[in-house]
Amino acid sequence: NITDQKEAEQKLKSSESRYKELIKEAPYAITIYNKEGTLIAANEKCDEIWLLDRDEWIGKYNIFLEKSFKDQGLEKAIIEAFQGRKNESSSEITIPMSGGVRKHLHIKYYPLFDPDGVVENVVFVAEDVTGYIQAEEKAKTGESLKQGILDALDDGILVIDRDGIIISLNKNLSTYA
Repeated sequence: NITDQKEAEQKLKSSESRYKELIKEAPYAITIYNKEGTLIAANEKCDEIWLLDRDEWIGKYNIFLEKSFKDQGLEKAIIEAFQGRKNESSSEITIPMSGGVRKHLHIKYYPLFDPDGVVENVVFVAEDVTGYIQAEEKAKTGESLKQGILDALDDGILVIDRDGIIISLNKNLSTYA
């Protein structure tokens, strides 16, 4: 009946609208590639992460030609996604950007199947973890600097927290043992 058909069409439009809004507002860069590896869709977060206007690369960019993915050994994960295997583990990739900037991304790959169960597209979900990586590197540098200072002292040093747990010690402490 016509009423049921109109109701079904309205539900479909509503569902599509929610889907588009979800993709648009996602905190991750979401890109969709066809079987040939060509980018067919991307959300706004891609502009921020890749520092490019997505409208300029949709339909032109091909993931299979991306040197940074090949160089970092991620081509296998991409091919597996196009073969229908979901990649739940994150791949980390470092991408050189203009001005010597490097971005660190965690990427997951998900195949999208047509009604017959054939992979039609692959979705990449990328999270920019550059800030986390930089903070980690600074923490390691700070820890290394602290240990270097402790080891340079002639005295034996033992640092203990409030609970009596040893936090650090220097190499000269062993001369007092």
